[in-house]
Amino acid sequence: MIQLFCSDFDGTLAQRGRVLPENAKAIRHLIETGTAFSLVTGRPFGNARKLMGAQNIQGHIIASNGAVVMQDGTTLLSARCIPHDALQEIIAYAHEKKWFYVAYTLDESIVPVTLPRALFYAVGRLVQHKTGMRIVRERDVAPDGWRITKLNLYPRGIPVQDVFAQWADDSRLYVTVSSQNKIEISAAGVSKWAGIQTLAEALGISASQIATIGDYDNDVPMLEKASLSFAIGDGQPAAKAAAREVVAPVAENGVAEAVYRVMALNEQHAGETR
Repeated sequence: MIQLFCSDFDGTLAQRGRVLPENAKAIRHLIETGTAFSLVTGRPFGNARKLMGAQNIQGHIIASNGAVVMQDGTTLLSARCIPHDALQEIIAYAHEKKWFYVAYTLDESIVPVTLPRALFYAVGRLVQHKTGMRIVRERDVAPDGWRITKLNLYPRGIPVQDVFAQWADDSRLYVTVSSQNKIEISAAGVSKWAGIQTLAEALGISASQIATIGDYDNDVPMLEKASLSFAIGDGQPAAKAAAREVVAPVAENGVAEAVYRVMALNEQHAGETR
């Protein structure tokens, strides 16, 4: 019986950042039946919390590719940060190459912007209203105080996979991709599945009681390890190969399809144990 359903956001629950109404409705229905839900996303916690609230979904949040685990969206179970020495090396390299990056704390986005302070904060207020994340200029933060749960690096003039290969073997880091224009860097040991395990332990739920759904490379660990897993029909080949089942494309409400399959299995199990 499935007691925890975990869904990726971009390309899975949402299409181009917009949550499809049928998917949100299905998740709310699932929660009403007593099955827990967790959003599991590469997005930072502050943004994930805003997205959940906008859909009136009461659930858990695993953010920054598993670095941040927040039970019920309020109780912090884990926040694993990139080692400071590795972070400084990556940022120095980004400056050398003139690449843009965004470094995330729980509710702040630190960026290398040289705009005048007044103009930057005027723009930042609009961004914060939209995303739930406070935007901070790199120059306004003491690097020794940074607690970065994930860093998005946007290479220019070089294939993303080449940059991925450059950092992938660093024992201090976990490196993955979720789009064709950036790599996502976290601390070693971080993954979406590791975050799910932390949450499941707190909830008293075993791996055999977990279902997951995703669409991209950074979803592979949670698709491989869960007892029941689904890949979105138009997801990446690696995700579809890792999942137990493939459902409809994101535009055709693949999450809702997976949710209703889980609910049917749970109902069948309940009938068999009566």
